[in-house]
Amino acid sequence: SPEHALTFKLADSLRRTRYRVDSLWGDHCIFRPDLDRRRELLAEIYPASEFHVISNAGHWAQFEQADSVNTLLLRLLAES
Repeated sequence: SPEHALTFKLADSLRRTRYRVDSLWGDHCIFRPDLDRRRELLAEIYPASEFHVISNAGHWAQFEQADSVNTLLLRLLAES
């Protein structure tokens, strides 16, 4: 939700985790104007992270482009 997504709460939490973090966004997500900053922040926290933007999807990419998201998630899980 914007009340959390527009703060540094998540970034602060991510800095404390010991697990790999990848990111997935829809190219029509309400946060798309800020995706470059989010990509840079994730790369700063986890240089080996992957940042994905799913075409023709909004904030609910996992529902709007389920096949693309599922294929990506299966690949990411197989690599971890």
